[in-house]
Amino acid sequence: MAKITIFNTAGSRYGISISGIEAFDAIDDVAQHHLVSAQRAVNKALDWTRTRSAEAIRSQVAFPASYLNPAEGRLIVKAYASTASLSGRIGARVDPTSLARFVKGNPKPGAPGGVTVEIKPGRAVVMPKAFLVRLANANMGLAVRSKGPPAGAYLPKAFSNGLWLLYGPSISQVFDGTRAEVAPAAAEFLEQEYNRQMDLKQ
Repeated sequence: MAKITIFNTAGSRYGISISGIEAFDAIDDVAQHHLVSAQRAVNKALDWTRTRSAEAIRSQVAFPASYLNPAEGRLIVKAYASTASLSGRIGARVDPTSLARFVKGNPKPGAPGGVTVEIKPGRAVVMPKAFLVRLANANMGLAVRSKGPPAGAYLPKAFSNGLWLLYGPSISQVFDGTRAEVAPAAAEFLEQEYNRQMDLKQ
């Protein structure tokens, strides 16, 4: 009945596409209230799936809860359904995440002694040579001093004067590992929501 598709694109490398009632594709004359019910069901399923996806992502990586809020634009419903197109998409940001997002406590920028980061929930790691640096737009970065790209660092970026900014996984990378887990529940929710919407029309 429902169709859940995993997709990869350049704009959102990993995502989930939710489509409405597959049988409608083969029917030329569908009552308008069926289409409206399907549209509403798909859109409810998109919002529900985005929320469940955020929870699944945060169970794997300790992103702050606010970091994945829809208003932040990092994990969003990219397209909602209409009665003319009973499908929608959820996409995730592809840029690597600054390790500063995972720093525990409130260390001062440039303070020596290292920092503690928690990327995996409940698993804190001390980085003795790392320290916070101020970036543009009041942002913070996590950096180390190195003559070249620091060994073992994930996609480090040269900053200035031998400093390298450190990064962790992008939201899309984590989404890639969790979206298949969320998809079956999303399909079930979509079908149940469609039936509920149809019952409201009775």
